[in-house]
This record gives sequence, C-alpha cells and structure tokens, in this order.
Amino acid sequence: MYTIYPDWILRVYHDSIINLSVICPVECAHFNVDFCDISLLNIDYVPPKIWRFLPAGDELVDIMGSRDLDSALTKRELDAVHEWLMSNKSFHAMRDHPLHSVPMLGGMWGFRPSINRSFSKEFLNKIRNKGLIRRYDKRGDQTFLSDQIWPHIHNDVIAHDSFLCQTWYGKNSRPYPTRRQPVNETNCFIGGVRGCCGSNGAPFQECPQACRPKEHLEWIYC
Repeated sequence: MYTIYPDWILRVYHDSIINLSVICPVECAHFNVDFCDISLLNIDYVPPKIWRFLPAGDELVDIMGSRDLDSALTKRELDAVHEWLMSNKSFHAMRDHPLHSVPMLGGMWGFRPSINRSFSKEFLNKIRNKGLIRRYDKRGDQTFLSDQIWPHIHNDVIAHDSFLCQTWYGKNSRPYPTRRQPVNETNCFIGGVRGCCGSNGAPFQECPQACRPKEHLEWIYC
C-alpha cells in the first residue's frame, strides 16, 4: 500500500471473528488502514465476498477499488489505474490471465462514485436488497457484478485486458499501458495470489495480437 497506493485508505470489512486484539495493533501501526465491522451496518444477510463492494455506495467515497487481500499490488496495475483516472469513465475493470473470463472480477475493478452518484446509490440499493443479494451467496460476487452491474456500465468503463479482448465483454477493452515483465523474470499477473513472482515459468501463453498495443505488437507478453 505505501509503495503502490500511498494516498489511498485500505478498508477491511469483517465480522465479529476479528476482534480488537487484531485490529488495534494494525490500525495503530498503519494510519491508512480502517477496519469496518459489518455487524454495525445491519446487513448481516449480505454474502461476505460482497462486503468489499460497499464503498461503491458510500457518499463519503470519491474513488474506490475492490481488491483481494491475498493478491500482490504491482506497478503495472497502478499504471492501468492511472490511465483510468485520466479518463472520464466511472468504472475500471482488469483482466490479466486467460482464466479471467468474466466481465468483472471481484478483486480487480474500481469505481468513481464522485462522478456517478446516482448509480452509486443504485449499487448500494442492490446490495441492501435482501431478496436480490441472497441469490449470490458463497462465491457469487462475480456473478452479482456480471448480472447486476455490468449491463448498466459496459459503456462507462475502461477495461484493461491481456487475453480476452475479443470476447463479447471485451468490446470496450484496451491493452495495458505497461508491458508485462519477461517470463524468465516473473510470472506475476494482476490478481494473482501473493507470492506469484518467481522464475518458474509463465502460467500462460503469448497474448493475442489483437490485445497488444497497436504501437507495440512485439509485446508478445502484454
């Protein structure tokens, strides 16, 4: 966080399993970490994988990003986020692996409520709708995004995509602004589980030419 997102605040949504003995040392040591007890929000019916989406409906939030705690943050990701923030699009999505085969991954998207407050409210209303949100239990976070969010925002999104730019959901995608490191140096991809970096070979093949920057078709690993 201090290196990649030094000006951002990390919110950790949790239930009563995490108590003050865990929270206090972390918050005291790190000024930019906030623990949010879900039980205080009276929405215990919301599936845990969807808790991290709550900042999308927060009136005090201008920009938010949804990430997995076990995924490494990288400079390549940051470059993609900066390109999004330079645009006029409300949403950001990233796909960086051949198996990232959904419109929006639960830990690889962002939203600017500050430029679309009306949809911010709609987003929160969807999360708080008991009849709706209970359909997306367990690992239904990405299905929720695909069903309830993507159809409304697919023309208001910048999607960076390394492999799936030719799919129906990749129609508005673009290449990453930063080249992937050579495969003999790293096999990292955005959203990969922390510790992915190493010299064990790439977990994927060359990216399709259609997904490479037009001015850098030589980026076979893009």
